[in-house]
Amino acid sequence: MNLLWTAKDLKTSGLTVIKHEISHVLLNKLLPEISVSNPLKLLAHIVIDEGIAHFIGFPKDPKALFAKYADKWIAAEKNLEISQTKLLNRELPLAEKELIIKTADTGAYWNKYASIAGMFRAAKIFELSGAPALRKCIRAGVLPKQN
Repeated sequence: MNLLWTAKDLKTSGLTVIKHEISHVLLNKLLPEISVSNPLKLLAHIVIDEGIAHFIGFPKDPKALFAKYADKWIAAEKNLEISQTKLLNRELPLAEKELIIKTADTGAYWNKYASIAGMFRAAKIFELSGAPALRKCIRAGVLPKQN
């Protein structure tokens, strides 16, 4: 019998996927509703929703994020800033806006710039101020940029 998930897969990746997806289910009830017609708000929603899910599902110690992957954070924040600036342009064609939103959260893991920026922001907030501060961000619906 050919299984989609082997016991080894479940041991190495299964729990991370489950934690990530459960985070989305829980966040769906907690995050403020957003207007999908506003690309900037949609991008901010991706940052918090996917960012927290990536943070919760990160398979290693969150401190490894800063120690091993700081360059990924810098790149993600830069791409996020570029995208936000582009989305401010009212004359930007709809197709280009849609592409910006799509690439914010799809593709190779480290290329999902909005998700990755959000993951680092959530990790930093948690590291500096703990779960209460992260819960406050969830209630507000925003993960502010961290230094």
